[in-house]
Amino acid sequence: MAIPSRGEILVALEGAWRLACRDPDGMARFDGSLDQFWKSFFSAVLTLPFFALLIGMRDLPADPRGGLGAMALTEAIAYVASWTAFPLAMFHLTGAMGRRDRYLAFIAAFNWSAPIQVSLFVAATGLAAIGLLPDAIVQGVTFGVTMLVLAYEWFIVRTALAVGGLAAFGIVVLDLALGIMINSMAQSIYG
Repeated sequence: MAIPSRGEILVALEGAWRLACRDPDGMARFDGSLDQFWKSFFSAVLTLPFFALLIGMRDLPADPRGGLGAMALTEAIAYVASWTAFPLAMFHLTGAMGRRDRYLAFIAAFNWSAPIQVSLFVAATGLAAIGLLPDAIVQGVTFGVTMLVLAYEWFIVRTALAVGGLAAFGIVVLDLALGIMINSMAQSIYG
């Protein structure tokens, strides 16, 4: 994996933040180069601590099959799979849609959006973990965060690939389905 400079990380995160604020000019931070595409996967490294925190706040089995080591290995493999399945699927889908020329910038923007998305989920999950608020409020906040993240992804897809709202919705559903499938498979292994 290519490692971006501090400046490149800040520019990419600024672009992702601008997209989160529904500013289509955030895409100007993603030049569509192969170098930037590969460097965007460094976002997985930045996101990993948040992901580990989310796992720690989840209801985990007291005695996972194969022990804690097997559970950690399974989650690590699932994490890598979650970072590769969607880009691979989108490589083929953008070709079928006639949007291959936008693929590299799209994946770069999508990857750099991950720290923003995961930090929102950590905040919502943290509310549930501390137990200060009633369950109904926590569930409402979690639902709201989920809808916000899905809308954020939808905006990135629509802006980066220049597709209609329905096509963008379908791509967001694809990402969601892949994530659910990978997570379910991982939990079924050690759960």
